[in-house]
Amino acid sequence: DLASLHVKPGDQITFHAEATDYKPQPPKSKKPRRGMSQQRRLRIISDDELVDLIASRQATILSELSRALTLPRKTRRQTGSLSIQCRDVGSLKSGHIDQLHGLILNQAQITRTLTAPVDGVLDQIHALLQSLENNKVDNADIKRRMLELSTEITKLQQKELPDIERELTGAHKVAQAQPSDSNGKVT
Repeated sequence: DLASLHVKPGDQITFHAEATDYKPQPPKSKKPRRGMSQQRRLRIISDDELVDLIASRQATILSELSRALTLPRKTRRQTGSLSIQCRDVGSLKSGHIDQLHGLILNQAQITRTLTAPVDGVLDQIHALLQSLENNKVDNADIKRRMLELSTEITKLQQKELPDIERELTGAHKVAQAQPSDSNGKVT
């Protein structure tokens, strides 16, 4: 509890953890072993700084979501052009197979952006929600929006994203398995 320290915004607290055990140090030492963590620094911020920090983190999340949404649009356009090529011509050229491989990579990037365990959007949302709870910030609107986004991304992570990746990979394998003629056209 920091209240007993009478801290105010702008103060910094530097701390570390230390542990000892009673297993003697070699050789034949009677002293307990001791370990110490690295020092950590905690900076006390004002309520206004906390509001600004939360707004900044929320803006970062929304920016990452916006960036992640541009890739599916691009992927959808390219997939449509490949589909038209297959329908109208009945085959793909080897360059189209490379394009299909690029679509697989784009899809993987979308999945990473949304669900990577360290810096993905879903992780950022959970960190923001935890920060709200840790700092006892009661903002129902932010919590509701972040929980809605979290729910939707989790649905994507569990169903749609794996299905899309599986279909793209399957199409790529089928296209690669097809023989090609002297013009590089897959037949």
